Amino acid sequence: MGIGIEKPIPPHYLELVADAALKSYWRRKALALFLRRCGVAQAFLSGWQSEETKRELLYRLFPKLEEAGDAGLRLVNRMADSLDQQTSFPDLLGWEVISRVRRHASQTGEAYLDPVDFNN
Repeated sequence: MGIGIEKPIPPHYLELVADAALKSYWRRKALALFLRRCGVAQAFLSGWQSEETKRELLYRLFPKLEEAGDAGLRLVNRMADSLDQQTSFPDLLGWEVISRVRRHASQTGEAYLDPVDFNN
C-alpha cells in the first residue's frame, strides 16, 4: 500500500494513514505500541501529554515524519502497510459500543446502510 519514496507525497496520503491509525487503535496504549513498533522514537512517544488526544499526537507526529525525508516516508509506509494488512481489531474488543454495533449489524443484515443508534 505504501507509496514509492521517489515520488512526492500526495497531500491526502498522510491524512489517510493518520486517520486509519486513529480509527484502528482506540486505546492510547495500543496506539503508542503500534507507533513504537512501526519505528516512532520512544523519546517522541514519551512526550505524549495526558491531556493530549490521540488525534493531536498524530497531527504533531506526521509533520515531523514529513520533515524527516525518506526515513519519515518509510515509517509512514510501514504504518500504512501494517494497517492495510490488519485482519482483526483486538483493540476494539470489550468496548460496549462495539457490541452494540455488532448486535445492530446482525439484526439488520445491512447495518452499513442504516445509521447506528448508540443510545439503544
